[in-house]
Amino acid sequence: DYKEVSMSSLNERVQTAIKSYEASYDVEKIERSATKSMTRVTLKEKKSAMKKVVILNDEGNEVK
Repeated sequence: DYKEVSMSSLNERVQTAIKSYEASYDVEKIERSATKSMTRVTLKEKKSAMKKVVILNDEGNEVK
């Protein structure tokens, strides 16, 4: 139930967490699940182009 969203629609803590990845990764897609209160971010490493998906809670912490 994730839907694509813009960075500006997320709270400040989640935006800060996403921006912390931008030194090493390009942000490809940001999706939000309202029912789970989670944000899924698809990243692509700048050097190797390998993809990584991280799930963040509303506090901006990565969820394993």
